[in-house]
Amino acid sequence: MGKHTVRFPQKGDRVGAIGRNGVFVVIAVHENPNVVDLRLLKGGPTEKNIPWATLAFHFYCWRSANGDM
Repeated sequence: MGKHTVRFPQKGDRVGAIGRNGVFVVIAVHENPNVVDLRLLKGGPTEKNIPWATLAFHFYCWRSANGDM
């Protein structure tokens, strides 16, 4: 098995959050306590103080027209 690595949120990351619907963007990261402020990609109010442990990171793979990454 591969080694488990810890992913720390960064401003601009696209994430989901347990108990919340939609895709969010991280707009602020706070290290003490470990929380972030989120905003829906489609806009809306800021959700503050969301614990890091509730985040699910979204990784997008962009491809060109000929299929290259």
